[in-house]
Amino acid sequence: MVLEHHDGARAREALIEIKQQLHVRATPRVDGLIGVADHEQVLVIALQHLHEPVLQRIDILEFIDCKKVNGDITNFNISVGITEAFMQAVEENRDYDLIDPQTRRPVGKRSARELFEKIVDAAWRNGEPGIIFLDRLNRDNVVPSQGEIESTNPCGEQPLLPYESCNLGSINLVKMLAKTPEGYAVDYGLLRDTVRQAIHFLDNVIDVNNYPLEQIGAVTRATRKIGLGVMGFADMLLYLGVPYNSDEGVALAEKLMAFINAEGHAASTALAAQRGAFPLFAESIYKDGDLLRNGTVTTIAPTGTLSMIGGCSSGVEPVFAYVYIRNIMDGTEMLEVNPVLREKLQERGLYSDPSWIIFRFFLAKSRKSFP
Repeated sequence: MVLEHHDGARAREALIEIKQQLHVRATPRVDGLIGVADHEQVLVIALQHLHEPVLQRIDILEFIDCKKVNGDITNFNISVGITEAFMQAVEENRDYDLIDPQTRRPVGKRSARELFEKIVDAAWRNGEPGIIFLDRLNRDNVVPSQGEIESTNPCGEQPLLPYESCNLGSINLVKMLAKTPEGYAVDYGLLRDTVRQAIHFLDNVIDVNNYPLEQIGAVTRATRKIGLGVMGFADMLLYLGVPYNSDEGVALAEKLMAFINAEGHAASTALAAQRGAFPLFAESIYKDGDLLRNGTVTTIAPTGTLSMIGGCSSGVEPVFAYVYIRNIMDGTEMLEVNPVLREKLQERGLYSDPSWIIFRFFLAKSRKSFP
């Protein structure tokens, strides 16, 4: 479905219209939007499950502020596509060319630094838009013969070709610890086995999956991208007694991911020997090296939902808060207590049933609703 062009119309109103159209098609969730910094009228793509993209052209300045009012546009992740030429213009405080996305010709100029500062201000205000470095994405394009990468998956960690998908999985690093008389230590033997099984599992998913469009299935099977990452890193550091913001913490992160990356690629090579390399291997940047079953192997995802299920800190991020109320999309409020804190308090006999905290929280809220 293609909506009419709204050149010069307010981005917020246009995106609300897009969302209304999506609701008509019985899909309230939209994966993401990408604007391009050097386009005066940016092309915005709202990816929705099981349907065609919805297209809309919006001025880049309006696009940046389209989520200024929280609640008007929900379930949309927006990002601005940025090039190295644009960032050079920002550093030198120069104007940059505005490019017509249809003709690819300059149609005007704008201050690069002014636009970048507007992006920063908006991101500081409520977390959006994000930015995506288009040149950097394509330097690592596994199969450049298939075209340029213009976007990523919804959370931004996996650059993808048009119609491409990638199976993601994350290892709970807390489960990779072994308790010793001296404390906790990483069990690298267990981690190696887990990585190998995870690579095998994610590769299987590509073949058993049901794809909403045959084109998605065809492109996905051609590159067979998977993304094995981690979660619970901050919790793991707590068990190890290593400060998150220390040189030791950084060194451990490098050691762990180097290990996971090496073992993951070794597992993919072993699968390629059994099942064959991914179909576009001969066109890939890996064609002169060892065979690989998968175009990509590792990816660090934020694991917002996975970490909830796993009961650990998210991705490689620091602990968000040790005790807090989580607001769920349907209005449910959940008390969250960091599992490492809970365990330490229980060891010292200082932990009690947190039900009283929940009671006091809702009592305080209910009192605020009365005069």
